[in-house]
Amino acid sequence: MFSRESLLRVTVSLVCLLVLSSFASAQTQPTRKIELRRIGHRQMFYSGVGDASGSKQAYLSLSGLGDGRIVAVPDYCRPSAFRLHPEGIVEVLVAFAGDDYGNEDNSRGQIVATKTGSMRHWFWQMGAWGVNDLLMTRAETASYGPIGSVRTPLGTGYGGIGYGVDFDNKNNIVFAGMTHHGQPHKELMTAFRLEYDDTKSTLTGRTLVLESEGTSGSVNQYMVRCDPEHNLVALAFCEGNGRGKLHLVEYTPQKQGDAIVVKALHVQAEGRDRTGMIPEGLDIKSQLRGARSGDFAVSGGRLYLLMGGINGISVFDIGPEGGPYELSKPKAIITLPNWARFVRVHGKQVIVSAHGLYAFDLDSVAEATGRADIKPDTVYRLPYETHEFAVETIDSKDYLVLACGVNGFDVFAFAGGAGSIKGQILACDQDVTLEGGKAKLALKTGGGIRHINAPVLNDNGDMALWAVTDNQREAILVKKKGGEWRVAAITGRDNYTSFSSPSINNMATVVCYVGKSDGGEAILRIDDAGVTEISAGDDIKWLMHPEIADDGAIAFLETSADGYEQLKCRSADGTVQEVCKAEAWKLGEDYDIGPDGQVAYVCSVQDPKNTRRWNKRLHIWQAGAGSAIVDSLQGAPHFPKVGKDGIVCLRVTGNELEQVRTYHNSKFTFIATHRPGFVNRTYGFRWNAVKPGMAISNGKAIFTAHTYKYPFGPWLLKYNSETDCERLTKPGDKVDDKTIIDVTFKGGFNEKEALNFILDLKDASGKVSQALVTMGVE
Repeated sequence: MFSRESLLRVTVSLVCLLVLSSFASAQTQPTRKIELRRIGHRQMFYSGVGDASGSKQAYLSLSGLGDGRIVAVPDYCRPSAFRLHPEGIVEVLVAFAGDDYGNEDNSRGQIVATKTGSMRHWFWQMGAWGVNDLLMTRAETASYGPIGSVRTPLGTGYGGIGYGVDFDNKNNIVFAGMTHHGQPHKELMTAFRLEYDDTKSTLTGRTLVLESEGTSGSVNQYMVRCDPEHNLVALAFCEGNGRGKLHLVEYTPQKQGDAIVVKALHVQAEGRDRTGMIPEGLDIKSQLRGARSGDFAVSGGRLYLLMGGINGISVFDIGPEGGPYELSKPKAIITLPNWARFVRVHGKQVIVSAHGLYAFDLDSVAEATGRADIKPDTVYRLPYETHEFAVETIDSKDYLVLACGVNGFDVFAFAGGAGSIKGQILACDQDVTLEGGKAKLALKTGGGIRHINAPVLNDNGDMALWAVTDNQREAILVKKKGGEWRVAAITGRDNYTSFSSPSINNMATVVCYVGKSDGGEAILRIDDAGVTEISAGDDIKWLMHPEIADDGAIAFLETSADGYEQLKCRSADGTVQEVCKAEAWKLGEDYDIGPDGQVAYVCSVQDPKNTRRWNKRLHIWQAGAGSAIVDSLQGAPHFPKVGKDGIVCLRVTGNELEQVRTYHNSKFTFIATHRPGFVNRTYGFRWNAVKPGMAISNGKAIFTAHTYKYPFGPWLLKYNSETDCERLTKPGDKVDDKTIIDVTFKGGFNEKEALNFILDLKDASGKVSQALVTMGVE
């Protein structure tokens, strides 16, 4: 895999009190124009138990309210609300994780946010996997108003809500795709008029507006996208027998009563060949598959429908802007290396979410024919799957918030030009007092740094973190014990566009993922010698976050060109060994490498009794000895962390219990056990947001927790034993007269029980900032 290594010497003697203007002019000149810049990221785990397989939540769907507020629906939970700040900080307003009894909704839904005419904010949640309800939610109070089971009797069965919903904000119409449960199967669409007054909002005027020929096999509706400017709705269906269908519906809105369909057009793919979805002259490899999102766009006086799928973006020319409209085969497909999960048009750009962000010129996309290999204006690769995004305008500037599954959110600014770093990176070394006792501020935002995240710490007190400079460039900052902060790597140089959270070993060697503007990706190794780029082979589609052991071995997850996930370990001499290949398994980011080279990872295997359920297992791998499955968990493992002597700390969920355990010498130790529905009266939070930190020799663990509904309260807690849980921060704690609004903790708990974490702070005027806090670090 690793075909070459190039040593990139970077001057790394930059210190805290050094003026950085000369550094900026030397290092921040981009190799090409970058229109999007990542200015913040947040890993969020407000997860409850989920189902018996112990699945944890993932952010797949989100929507914006237009005023900087974001609504998101994680798996197994109700919608949560967040506020985006221009600094890139995402503040939690309402965090839901099930009801007061710990039950999860298992919604897996799509969210659409809108404002009613009375300026009251509402969310529309569309359920899936048998949850066929629309739910309304007030943003200010997070109170719910279920619409009830939205089903239309069809004689031999019922039509229930499918996977897509969209909102015509000009005419207050909610469009929802439906599927027919019964024989024969049918594709349906319903339109609901949103009626409201000063106290409530209801849906009326439910109307069946589309019904197609019956077919055999199950029918799932995947996408709904409306175009209020042209009164059009696009719907994509996929059937269990391999047939797919795309509908285009033209409607005339009424001020009262039902929406009236003018005509419905469709392109149908016959059988498994799906020939109706293939541009003329191309083969089966250019079919439209897995269509989950799309958008309408106007270019050159014509109207286009752009559909994202597994093979890229399909371009449909549906006629002159003013009509008449026709729907036929796509005229082009724009290839991408990854699944185009979400497509939206923003101004003159087509932005695609596909393991990162791709921005294409709209006119170039519209002019494409056949199989088009169009070079994007921006490639922003990220080390994990990406999903829906929303564009919000704050103080006349546009920001993009991207859902990243279990990794929470990424935040981007629309910006161009090189810019310059202003001022200095200021060391703090300021004493503060928190709930857990004395602490120090090691770094503040301001003075060159606008956003910090993902702090890591080794046993010697050396630190590293991910940061954004005030000219909106990502950087990896490193500080050795007794030394000063330095910029070890920065985007805008050597084609670098993004970094992952760093990992540090006890030799103070740092590794991280790096994405490049040409679409490539690699692993960076940072030490006293400089920056070494370890390149991935051409057959690698994407990498995940690397973790490093004391001897320099690096564990990382990759996906190869054949689509298999592979967990690998690269030794210090460059030898790569396969830890696990996910052919009969599912792999994810639940893995860690310990100081001595043991790799603990979580695999999921399909339950033979229920093919929709995956049973999770903990594995421990050692070079030369292979992998061993850890039995007797009696639940699902998450977030394994490996300390010295192979001690593994992990979270275990299942059977309505949540536990923190350690595993060593084939024995488990229960550090803490609780029921996630229980509200702890002393601490005032729900015990359902546990993310253990690094295991230590005595089995103690650090985790974050949050109240499950407004008022939001961030906590950083330390498990000492099952009967002793120590609070390190609590809601209401202040730093420099600023109130803590969130806590970020990642791998910052070392063998000496020292730790570091990041606080999001807000002053009385609403301005936000961040600070790196250390406790027990000499």
